Amino acid sequence: MTASAQQIWQKFVALPGSTVDGGVGIASQNAIGGLIRLLNSRSPKRILEIGAGIGTLTYTILDLARSTGMNRNPDFTFYSVENNEYCLGQLANNLSGFEGTYRVIPSV
Repeated sequence: MTASAQQIWQKFVALPGSTVDGGVGIASQNAIGGLIRLLNSRSPKRILEIGAGIGTLTYTILDLARSTGMNRNPDFTFYSVENNEYCLGQLANNLSGFEGTYRVIPSV
């Protein structure tokens, strides 16, 4: 079952790296919900995310791809670009369980 935008936001807002300069630095519930609606309406085969951060939207994509079977399409590919060392470390922690279903590109 796909997590709701609120569930995903609550999960990530509590994680290290979710705040920037004293404010919330992750995608809003509205942005997460919009992404879920977009993915459901389009069912893309290829996704490129620029700037994964700590993985809020990355998690959203992977969770939806898994629950809808989108990731079982042999043409499905998901790449994410992130070059911040802190964020790369957080991605590994925050996306455990999704290993092998996406690829992080640390530099372009």
